[in-house]
Formats: sequence, C-alpha cells, structure tokens
Amino acid sequence: MTVTGVDDDLIDGTITSTVTVSVIDAASDNNFDAVADQTVSVSTTDDDVAGFTVSEPDGSTTVTEAGDTDTFTVVLNAQPDSDVVLSITSSDTGEATVTSLTNVYVCELGHSAGRDRHRC
Repeated sequence: MTVTGVDDDLIDGTITSTVTVSVIDAASDNNFDAVADQTVSVSTTDDDVAGFTVSEPDGSTTVTEAGDTDTFTVVLNAQPDSDVVLSITSSDTGEATVTSLTNVYVCELGHSAGRDRHRC
C-alpha cells in the first residue's frame, strides 16, 4: 500500500493519523470475518511556515513628487487561523506615504491586497 501526504496549506505541525486495514465481512470469505483490524500510524510532517511575501509587479516601486502612485502586493505564505495584522509604514513620509499605516489582512492563502484594497 502507498500512503501519500496531502499539502493542506495550514501551519499545523507534525500530525499523526491512523490507517486501518480491515476485512469487509460481506464481501469476504466467512473464515476471515473474525480477523481483527490492524492499524498503521502515519506521521505527516508539515511544510508550511508562517510568513508573507512582498512582490513588486514591475520589479521596483517608484513614484515621483508629482503625486503619481505605484503598488506592491503582500501575500501570506500559509493559511492563517485568524486575522493577520500588518504594519505598513514609510521611513520618510516627507518623500513617500502609504495609504494607511496599519492594515488588517483577513487573507486566505494566495489572495493578496490589490490596488486600493486593504482587505484581501
């Protein structure tokens, strides 16, 4: 028998599950009906790590003093169990500002905050 891990995108650590092998009485030789079930313990190692990825669609984020805008995206690397709150700040608000200094991202994996959006 082959056991295959399932990538669930959850940060859930190593999980132990049980695979049970049993005789299906109605479909089997009656001599095997009383055979006890047997189990195999399976340990699944988690590959998901909490984090986020910042991407710049054009390879950089560039604005001018004329007030034009540019964007970047933030995507969670794993599915959260609850809201993820990120602080997004500028080191020099005399040169570049961000729309909001604190944004709440209620994200599912693979969803990002798009242009002019603060919730995924």
